[in-house]
Amino acid sequence: MDKTEPGRVGAYGRVLPGFTEDDIIGSPYAVVEYVVNEDIGGDEALQEFRKKLSNRGIKLMLDLVPNHMAVDSEWMKDEEKKEYFVRKPSSGSDFNPHEFMADGTAHGKDPYCGAWPDTAQLNYFNPALRKAMTEVLVKLASSCDGLRVDMAMLILNKCHNQCWGPVLAANGWSTPPDEFWGAAIKAMRQKHPDMILMAEVYWGLDSELIELGFDATYDKALYDTTLSRHLDNLRGYIGSKSEAFLAHSTHFVENHDEPRAVAEFGGKMNANCAAALQFALPGIRLQFHGQWAGVSKTLDVHLRRHAQEPPDEKNEKYVPPWSDHRRWLPSNRFFHDQFPSADVFSFLPCKVLQTAQFHSR
Repeated sequence: MDKTEPGRVGAYGRVLPGFTEDDIIGSPYAVVEYVVNEDIGGDEALQEFRKKLSNRGIKLMLDLVPNHMAVDSEWMKDEEKKEYFVRKPSSGSDFNPHEFMADGTAHGKDPYCGAWPDTAQLNYFNPALRKAMTEVLVKLASSCDGLRVDMAMLILNKCHNQCWGPVLAANGWSTPPDEFWGAAIKAMRQKHPDMILMAEVYWGLDSELIELGFDATYDKALYDTTLSRHLDNLRGYIGSKSEAFLAHSTHFVENHDEPRAVAEFGGKMNANCAAALQFALPGIRLQFHGQWAGVSKTLDVHLRRHAQEPPDEKNEKYVPPWSDHRRWLPSNRFFHDQFPSADVFSFLPCKVLQTAQFHSR
């Protein structure tokens, strides 16, 4: 599908002119099996990599995709795991045929977009699936120091119901009395209490995931507000948030789902200022591959490489000082004591302007 679907193939050509079929590796968000691909060395190579990182004082965070698997996943091939997936009801015709495969398995999706045709939707109302995915979570936690959980809010009962309620009810599945994440995270922390869990989350559901045990959640609202370039809106948004909320948030100006910051914010200076502003806040600072270098060309996750750009030594030279927030914002306590939320923008624009002036020398 990744090599033949016209829309995707056309997109490859736009981001990587002259791409070849060998460049197409498929989406990492269509998981075949929750193990390390043998093409990059398997589980043993990952552990060796983790040791090398640890020797340098760096922790390893992996990406967990819990909502769906690949249409050709190992679980899809196992007849005993057939009910791990959402299935089209045998009776009734008012279900969208584009959301199901020929064998009746549903494709993954969220409530606001169409089905993802390279994925198969897992059924979180099935206790057996919940048990299996809890085991996956515990196993992965033994292989890393943190997990970034893809589209974590889709596993919430209300989101699962919003996507699949009528289909699941027609097949006899009912909403569980508890949330998967609460029980699964509790089981995981019994063995790995120091594991860091970061949730990709949208639609204002971040606080719910924090209450269920996540350490941090995406602050997409801050990204969108920063992108608006309206200082009053930024002042209002940040001023309305508590230190605790910000400390449990993940701040970013680009990632694999968003356009490159240089392109989206209108140049390297603007992108760096936006990053400096966000990194001044308490919480996790997410820095994307190529961001320090001021890369402007998109990396499509279906491809193994991206279009090359000339290196910008000036950008690489001046970005690290502000990306290391500890040089001028030593702690969340400092932020809270010196700049209460009502005054936060008396401080932040000054630091952003200082960064811009330093960068332009």
